Amino acid sequence: MIVSDLELSCAHDALAMRTAEDAHRVTIRLHGIAVGSGMLTGSRSARRSALLASITGTARQAIVEELGRRRLDHGSPASEWQVALPEQPRALPTVDIAVCTRDRAHALRATLDTLVAAKDSGTNILVIDNAPSNDTTRLVAAQYGSRIQYLLEPAPGLDHARNCALYHARGDILAFVDDDVIVDPTWLAAVRGAFANPDLSMLTGLVEPLTLDSEAARTFEAFGGFGRGYLRQWFLAPSRRAIAFRWANTGRWGTGANMAFRREALLAVGAFDPALDAGTLSAGGGDLEIMFRILKAGGLQHYAPHAMVRHAHRSSMQELESQLESWGSGMSAQMASIRHAFPEERVALMLMDMWRYSLRYLRRLATTSLTRSVPPHLAWAELRGSLHGRSRYIAGGGGQSVRPWARLDRTCTGTTDIGTVDFADMADSINAGDACQLVVQTALAGQPLHRVTVPSANKCVSRDRLRDVVIRANPSAALGESAATAVARIAAAIATAR
Repeated sequence: MIVSDLELSCAHDALAMRTAEDAHRVTIRLHGIAVGSGMLTGSRSARRSALLASITGTARQAIVEELGRRRLDHGSPASEWQVALPEQPRALPTVDIAVCTRDRAHALRATLDTLVAAKDSGTNILVIDNAPSNDTTRLVAAQYGSRIQYLLEPAPGLDHARNCALYHARGDILAFVDDDVIVDPTWLAAVRGAFANPDLSMLTGLVEPLTLDSEAARTFEAFGGFGRGYLRQWFLAPSRRAIAFRWANTGRWGTGANMAFRREALLAVGAFDPALDAGTLSAGGGDLEIMFRILKAGGLQHYAPHAMVRHAHRSSMQELESQLESWGSGMSAQMASIRHAFPEERVALMLMDMWRYSLRYLRRLATTSLTRSVPPHLAWAELRGSLHGRSRYIAGGGGQSVRPWARLDRTCTGTTDIGTVDFADMADSINAGDACQLVVQTALAGQPLHRVTVPSANKCVSRDRLRDVVIRANPSAALGESAATAVARIAAAIATAR
């Protein structure tokens, strides 16, 4: 099965995809921004019909919201959807990109090739060689000369390697990608642009499959994969109370294969738990736990599907089974880490465990046994791992001490109505002062849009977050026309493309 991109603004090229016999799993993009996916196969007319179904179905909302961003950011009407727009100039933060690896030199080389190609003057690339059994990683890194920085971390464990990157990084932002991903050419700009928003503490991005040539890779996607959808999301947990029941399942919003943090936020919350993740008895959970810590501390998380990477999935069913067992183990180990660090979360975690076993693991096991959509032994593997995760965490040295931890700057009281804000002349953010949330009447070039209430983070509300809240609340106002009209215009162009 072919995995490829499909650019809506080039409708003719989108439909002329090799031969009619090729089956395509496509990422649907609008001027490079991922807005959906679909399966195209058969004749040209069949591929056209499948694409139209995706545009008017699963990709519809993401397309509408992207058109809304184009209008609020650039003043571009939805009717000009085929016109490429320039990036708006803005001050961008510096970024360290960390690739933590162990004895995977062949995969690492492909990852580094795409990172080096994207590297700019505000970027540094770190390769952390974790407890290597040979010097192949060091030799691969040496081939890139000064374009990357090689670091050796002798203590085994992915979170040891992540902490090594954290303590050596000097940029404003620390981004992590796995050593088996290919970063999209737009990924770095998307990450830096997102962190130009001063309220943001943490970002997770879209992870698409690199290939679907093996049964294991296709099964992994059917099991849920790494993808978390194509709609941008902003997450800010309530402060000063237990949040684990709703917020501890951080895997719903991203994965360690593609995540980034404001470096000072990572340091404030105590860095990564070295008893978690690959290379330890826990086998996973390090990315989930640090995401929870940021949310617990009052940090704002952004799920950014426009920051996209492609991941090389496991190629054998045995490897996939091992991966899913590590998922279960890692989530239970993460819960054990949270339970130790935050005693006030224990009741919420108990409720979370009840949900996990009754509505996640057992329901998934029943579904796979009845429908055979994926082999039931994979659901068993995840359940099996979850039953042992806590004991593995403790046996691996977890919970022996409490990491230093501090809340991020979230001291606030009350709600403030700040009147009208016009996107045509708005700065990067609104200073919220001591207000916990702002009431804002938004406008575009003097025309009223929508009145919204937005919580503050780091004492501000960024322009991007306010824009996305308005678009989600009232897409027709953001577009300047109905969403149905905007989507129908794109569908018509696809339907008549030669």
